Amino acid sequence: MNYRKSIGFLYLKARGDKFPAVYNNIKKSTELRDFENVGNKSLSEILKHCKNNVPYYKNILDSVDDIELRKGDPIGIIKKIPSLTKDIIRRHFQDLQSKDLYERIWYFNTSGGSTGEPIRLIQDREYQDRANAVTHLYYWLVGHDIGKAMVKLWGSERDILEGSVGIRAKITNYFWNIKLMNAFRMTPEKMKQYLFLLDSSPPDLVLAYAQSIYELALFAERNGIREVAAIGCEHPGSGGLWVAPWGCYVEIVDEYDNPVPPGVEGDILVTSLINFAMPLIRYKIGDRGVLSPDSTTPSGLRGQILLKVSGRNVDMFKCRDGTLIDGEYFTHLLYFRDWVRKFQFIQKDFDLVAVNMVKTGEDVPDNDLEDISRKIQVLLGKGCRVEYNFVEDIFPSPSGKYRYTISEVEFN
Repeated sequence: MNYRKSIGFLYLKARGDKFPAVYNNIKKSTELRDFENVGNKSLSEILKHCKNNVPYYKNILDSVDDIELRKGDPIGIIKKIPSLTKDIIRRHFQDLQSKDLYERIWYFNTSGGSTGEPIRLIQDREYQDRANAVTHLYYWLVGHDIGKAMVKLWGSERDILEGSVGIRAKITNYFWNIKLMNAFRMTPEKMKQYLFLLDSSPPDLVLAYAQSIYELALFAERNGIREVAAIGCEHPGSGGLWVAPWGCYVEIVDEYDNPVPPGVEGDILVTSLINFAMPLIRYKIGDRGVLSPDSTTPSGLRGQILLKVSGRNVDMFKCRDGTLIDGEYFTHLLYFRDWVRKFQFIQKDFDLVAVNMVKTGEDVPDNDLEDISRKIQVLLGKGCRVEYNFVEDIFPSPSGKYRYTISEVEFN
C-alpha cells in the first residue's frame, strides 16, 4: 500500500487543497482515454472567461458571442488574439487581471526570468492545484506514482541564503518521498554525495535542470564514478513531449504570428488553460519548437506532441574550488524587482561578474544592487566584484539564442 500518498492526500484535503481531487479526475480521464474534446472544452472555458472578465481580452473578443465560444471553433477564435509578449504584460498589467480577482485566493508570482526578461504575474489557488495535478500526471505517465522515491536536482536559494527549507516544503517532501539535491551549490564533495545517494538508493524518478544533471554526469565520468540511471520526462514511446490538454494549448508560429505547418520549427506560443486570475493567451515564452504531424502517441494518447524544443543556453558558473552553480540561481536574485526589464550575467573571472541590465523606466530602489551583489558573493566569495552596466538592449548571440548567463571561465 502506498501509505505516503494516502496520508499526504488526507493532509492536503484537511488543509483545503483541491489538488487530490483534481489529480484523481485527470488521471481517471487519461486511463479511460476520455480526453478527445478536453482541449477544446478547456480552451472554450478560458476564452469565455477572458471575454466576460478580463478587460484586455474583452476588447479583442467583443465580436465573438458566448454561443460561438461554447459551440464554435475555439482554435479558430484564439487566432484572432495577438500573441502576448512580456512588454505587453507590463504595459497592460491591470487590464490583464480578472475582474473577480478579489474573490479568489491569489498571490503574486514571477516568470523567473529564464529568458532574461523577468515579469510579475498573478496566479491563484485554483491555478496552483491544477498546475500541480498536471505536473504529477506527467510523472505518472513515465511510471512514477506519488509517494515513490524521487530525487530533485533543483535550485534552492533559500537553503543557501537562509540555511533552511520551509516547513511546508519539508512536510510535502516527506509525504511525497522527495529528496533534494541543491543545483546552486555543486561542490566536488556535494556531487560525490549526490552520486552516492543515486547509487545507494536509486530513485523512481529524477527531476533536474538539464545543465546541472549534465555536469553531474561529466563529474561522474571524469572521476570514474558509475553513471546514474536513465532520466526522461517525455511519455514513453511518444517520440517527443506529450502536451496534456488540461494544462495548456500550444501553437508554433512564424515571426508574424502566422501558424507554421506541423514538422516546421517556429516560435512557441502557450495558452494557459488553468490560470483564470490573470489569463495568459498565446504567451510568447521565448523558445522555439516543432509540433508533430501525428496527434496520437504509440500508446494511444491523443493531443499535441512537441517533437523538439530549442531555446536559450544556460552556462554554469564556476568557483576556484570546483563548485558549479546553475545559471538559474541568478534569475532567482531578480524575482519581484520590477525595475528590471532584461538582464544578462557574465562571469568574466572567478572573482568578477558583469551584469548587463535594461531598466523598465522605474527607479532602482535603494540597496537593491547591494542586495544582488551580496547574494552573488554568498556563492562566489566575498572578494567577487560585481559590475553593473545599464544598457539600451541586450541582443541574442549569432546563433539566434539568447544567453542570460555566460561563463567565460575555464578550469585548468
